[in-house]
Amino acid sequence: MSEERYRYYTMSEEERKKVLDRLREILAKHGVELAIVFGSFTYAEEFRDIDIAVYSKKMTFQDLLRLGVDLELELGLPVDVAPLDQLPPRFRLNVLLRGIVLLEKPGLYECLYMQTQDELMQAETSTKRQRLTDTLRV
Repeated sequence: MSEERYRYYTMSEEERKKVLDRLREILAKHGVELAIVFGSFTYAEEFRDIDIAVYSKKMTFQDLLRLGVDLELELGLPVDVAPLDQLPPRFRLNVLLRGIVLLEKPGLYECLYMQTQDELMQAETSTKRQRLTDTLRV
């Protein structure tokens, strides 16, 4: 028999709003410039953890770890914090389009969205160029 590896949580809509408000407060205290909640917490009845993508020019890896610990201690829920600018472009775009923006330094969301679109277009162009080169060699 295998043990259950993860605990799942359920919350009312009102409880989730309170969690989002508390997240917003804590993230602001940590100097986060852009924070987006994504994953099952945003759409599913049950969730395993709260996924948060954050961006701050000043935040180090240690700061990111500290933020995750602080959030878990404050909320009493598992939290997964990811640096938004270091996510793969396609996944980052998904977070930007489907997540809930908690905090935003004015204009930063649009800037990261456009940067992500540019990265994806460059990757697509590079892939097409490589396919054409490979085809011409044959």
